[in-house]
Amino acid sequence: MASTFTSCGAASDRDLARKGQQSDRYTAAVGQLGSDTLETRLGGIYALEQLGTESTTYYLPAYEVIAAYVRSRFTLTSVGCDSRRPQSPPPAPQTPLDFDLFTAVEVLGRRGADESYVPDLSGICLSYAPLINATMRRINLARANLVSVDLTGANLTRVELSYAEMTSANLANTDLTWSNLHGANLAGAKMANAGLRGAQLTMAWLFSVDLTDADLTNADLTGANLDGANLTGANLTGADLSHANLTTATRVDRVQWPRDFTPPR
Repeated sequence: MASTFTSCGAASDRDLARKGQQSDRYTAAVGQLGSDTLETRLGGIYALEQLGTESTTYYLPAYEVIAAYVRSRFTLTSVGCDSRRPQSPPPAPQTPLDFDLFTAVEVLGRRGADESYVPDLSGICLSYAPLINATMRRINLARANLVSVDLTGANLTRVELSYAEMTSANLANTDLTWSNLHGANLAGAKMANAGLRGAQLTMAWLFSVDLTDADLTNADLTGANLDGANLTGANLTGADLSHANLTTATRVDRVQWPRDFTPPR
């Protein structure tokens, strides 16, 4: 009997020690994010990711801190961005996206475990950012400024992009399956071979968008403006084109139209 109590006591001590270590690691990692050294900031981001991966207790706090770190650096009041929807692309920034910010966005996008948690990056400014092949699934980017961002080959599945400003963005080969782009401004965007299966594009501005060979199967394009869009080879099987403006869509060769839909001449 005595050995049983001893064993239970030892297990309890180990659990307390482990929790204490996790608390210390969390505090240290948060502190690293304020460093002037890139390597130290990166260490803090990776430390928070590791802690969030191994601890259900620290999963939400770890990723919330990372999201707050990104928001603090890339709000719509940042240099070169404005809270209003710009009428023309702002000037390109003089410096590229800091590597630690790219890493932080990637860490948020590849998180596992609790799929109900959606990091809130709404309203951030990532215009002109080089995010090629980035993983940014299930992130809230509503009303974000993504003017001329390069998201070639990125994973943006189930991302919230309603009313985002995405003029001239490069979304070629980007996976936007089941993402919400309601009211987004995608004028002049490059979206060749983009995956848009089941995407919400209601009331989206798709003026002069290149949708060559894009997969829009079962996408909702109700009320979307596709003036001047290039739809060559696009798959629109099962898509909802109710009240969509296709009157001046160009290059509609090889398009797979929805059943019973009368395509523009």
